[in-house]
Amino acid sequence: MPVSGTHRSIKALVVVHMAGENQSRSALLAAKGHVNVFLYDGGIVPDPDGIITAGHDNKTARTVAIRRDEPINAPGLSAMFRHIIANNRARGWRKLKRER
Repeated sequence: MPVSGTHRSIKALVVVHMAGENQSRSALLAAKGHVNVFLYDGGIVPDPDGIITAGHDNKTARTVAIRRDEPINAPGLSAMFRHIIANNRARGWRKLKRER
């Protein structure tokens, strides 16, 4: 039972593992008012629509927060997913970063 003046926040973490060596992973973290989509892309996928909300300078993963009652930039998020998938098919972002 919560203590007076406090609240409980139930969070759920779903991790999506891609099959194969050097493949990216994605995770969804559900919080009270939003869902964080973690994109493990090595920070190399372009974000022309500016939908990344955290981890801008992170070398492994970045986050897109999807908030309740706010529109989702489906074309921008889909473009990022397509780019991540293409990188996975090219043997993963770690290999692509090494080759740069």
